[in-house]
Amino acid sequence: MLNTSKDSEPQRGATSVSLSFLATTFVLSVQNSFSLVGIPVLHEQRLISEAQLGYLLGCYPLATAIVALVAGPLSDLIGRRKLILFGYATLSAALTLHIFAHSFADLLLLRLWAGGSSGMLVGLPSAYASDCFRTPKLHRVISRILCGYAIGHTIGFPLGVFLLDIVSFNTLSFFTGMLCLLAIPFVSRALKPNSQPTSFESQAALSYFRKLISTGFHHFPAPLFGLSFLTFFASSMIYVSATLWLLREFTLSPSEIAPMFLLSGLLQTLLFLFATPRLNSFGTRNLLMISLVLQGFTLIAGAPLANSSVTVFILFSIVTGFTALRIPTWHVLVTNHGIPSQKGMRMSLFQAINMLGKSVGTLCGSLGYSLYGAPFILILSGCLLSLCGISTLASKTIDLPSNSSNTWKIRDNPGTPVKTSLSQAWK
Repeated sequence: MLNTSKDSEPQRGATSVSLSFLATTFVLSVQNSFSLVGIPVLHEQRLISEAQLGYLLGCYPLATAIVALVAGPLSDLIGRRKLILFGYATLSAALTLHIFAHSFADLLLLRLWAGGSSGMLVGLPSAYASDCFRTPKLHRVISRILCGYAIGHTIGFPLGVFLLDIVSFNTLSFFTGMLCLLAIPFVSRALKPNSQPTSFESQAALSYFRKLISTGFHHFPAPLFGLSFLTFFASSMIYVSATLWLLREFTLSPSEIAPMFLLSGLLQTLLFLFATPRLNSFGTRNLLMISLVLQGFTLIAGAPLANSSVTVFILFSIVTGFTALRIPTWHVLVTNHGIPSQKGMRMSLFQAINMLGKSVGTLCGSLGYSLYGAPFILILSGCLLSLCGISTLASKTIDLPSNSSNTWKIRDNPGTPVKTSLSQAWK
């Protein structure tokens, strides 16, 4: 029986799901911030070489992207709750074991392990939420979930700088792993046990992949994925060039840069909580265009005027803060476009493409800074973001009005994913 209630009526389970996944994204963001601060400290202490520094920083997103590509389809087959809890457990183990890492090889293995575990956590929470909530509610739930990244980003970098004067990176990772371990019972209780299929059936798996090969890829929102890659590429260039600008030309220390990340994360948190859920009434296409064009024009106009560390702080915080206006919209669009039974795979592919954009953007931002300087890279990033925003007007793929919930099938108990038979789910 379908629930015919209106979208304005509350859906049960929103608070527990939001809080559990907010804890997930918070842990991911905090431990990643600690590594971005702590691993370079190992290089400064001459415990690792410059080449080993690059390996340790680069292996984590690579492992995340690879495992995400596998975790998405697997979650479509066996259920997302199982993989999310397994990802929590393995991430906790990887971080806790950092305390025993006494060599580069040990640390590289554990960073790969942690990155692979994160691959099961980066996209599946949004896919799980889309199993439970209609479009307007889903937008609000995903905004709350993504607050964890913003909050973790807000406190992770400055807290890491402070704590690394007291304890080692390995010890800090150990306590982060313990924090992750404490979150597992809460997440297990918040997520409903009957999330999609509950057992693996080879016949259903074969049907799933046959359907994917024959028709699934025709439903992929390719323009949406391409735009997301370009925006993450531009955002990474902004992060790298602005940070190097402050470190090298303004000769600031990492602890002096920390307030910039604090201000940026705080602005993102406020937008996630109060602005983004209310702005979805403009429609996804308009919201994406506004966010991208606003960022782009701010960079183009502000970069030539940033002649002090304070102005760079303000410019960076405003530009990166505005990212919060569009990230939940990306997630809603990816989960809603295409075959519902393949949304886990779409989200994982989406996250892997974003990771690729971040990696390439980081490399190009670092190289571009050394060749052309930070103002040029920031203006170039602004032009790219503006062009992406303008191009949204030409793509029907990203046009999903927030009132299109009449195409959604709602269960009697919203917030509880439906339990289906694998033999029927992929026909």
